[in-house]
Amino acid sequence: MITFKNKYLKAGSVCCGIAAALLAMPLFTSCSDFFETDSDRQIFEPALDEKTDSMFYTLGILKGLQQVADQYVLTGEMRGDLVAVNGNTETDLQRLADFTADATCKYDSAYKYYRIINNCNYYLAHRDTTLLTGSRKVAIPEYAEALAVRAWSYLQLAKTYGEVPFYTDPLTSIGDANSNIPTKDLQGIVDALTPEMMKEVKGSEKVVCANVDMYSGLVYRMLGIPQDLFTPLFAVSRMAGWCAHRFEEINSGKRIIRPAYKSVSHEKKYVDIKDR
Repeated sequence: MITFKNKYLKAGSVCCGIAAALLAMPLFTSCSDFFETDSDRQIFEPALDEKTDSMFYTLGILKGLQQVADQYVLTGEMRGDLVAVNGNTETDLQRLADFTADATCKYDSAYKYYRIINNCNYYLAHRDTTLLTGSRKVAIPEYAEALAVRAWSYLQLAKTYGEVPFYTDPLTSIGDANSNIPTKDLQGIVDALTPEMMKEVKGSEKVVCANVDMYSGLVYRMLGIPQDLFTPLFAVSRMAGWCAHRFEEINSGKRIIRPAYKSVSHEKKYVDIKDR
């Protein structure tokens, strides 16, 4: 923190600043221009077919996530019996804890999630993903984030309420909201949303789920196996299968397969197992 030794120094600095502003005023064409608020740099109607305007819509989606944060945390904590209410707890939380909450409870609102979902649906339906800066598609990262936020919101709804109304087109009228909207459970939501997310994020519609190797590193660490041995263990356990695939492709498939095989060893004479 700056400490002023002279109590008049700060006042003098302010006076100098005011004087400088007054001396600069003649540089303006008129006093009315000095107080003009219109600016051609201010965006009044952001467009989703522009490179940068989409950030206004993205901020709207993020605002929805902020508004649902309390509900998400508290319902999760109560579902896991990690928190308890007492006489000082507000009524909505007490009702949520004893399963007497109704549609008026601010911590039990599906509407907050559907507001995020509908914002994402609108963004995804209207965003121009072909915009380029050089050779880079500038809209794809934001587009993928909107897909992920929509998927997360649907999964939270399904975890809390079970089978829920599911739609991917933006609802723009009361009539749309009152129409016959199909419902999906948790698995149905995953099946419906995953292919598009994989296409936008990975560039392929092929859904690749995590296998056991995603978790094996944690198991190796818990067993005290050195990290340098993680990859050798992964490879050794698959060598027989890799060799079998290699033989199969050489004899019949004739396709490129992975991993790529390039021998770095020298040909050796086979030694019988009992002589090794």
